Amino acid sequence: MPTSAFAEPIVLTVLALLLAGAAACDLRRFRIPNALSLAVAGLFLLGLPVVGPSPFMLGASILTGLVVFAAGAGLFACGALGGGDVKLLSALSLWAGPAGILPLLTMTALAGGGLALAWLLAGAVTSRSASTPHGEAPVPVLRRPVPYAVAIAAGGADLILRRLAA
Repeated sequence: MPTSAFAEPIVLTVLALLLAGAAACDLRRFRIPNALSLAVAGLFLLGLPVVGPSPFMLGASILTGLVVFAAGAGLFACGALGGGDVKLLSALSLWAGPAGILPLLTMTALAGGGLALAWLLAGAVTSRSASTPHGEAPVPVLRRPVPYAVAIAAGGADLILRRLAA
């Protein structure tokens, strides 16, 4: 059985591969398989002996994931975030816990802004006319959804690098 010094990089590499797989699926089909989000959460539980928090912090990590899920569900209901994105980000939030959630969300948001800009430059946005009090005006409309798992994976990569540097 490997010691935690050797096992932690292995577990975090598997996490990185799962996040890369989610990003690739989202880029290709604009869907994140539930199995990948479940694998991220399951790896957190399986990796507890190696990279996990103390028993007290385990509860706080689970609470962090639930809070992110609740906020994400609200964003999903508004149409601002996809369901797969909510599930993946919630699962990754377990890894961040309360101490790392702000850096995770910040890096994910920054990467998401860059992704949205790239999407605009790639021509994924079109204009359509919308009725306004002053007549017809063009309104930007996405032709296809933004594969936000790419941004979530970038936030996850930052989280992994911070854990390895600690």
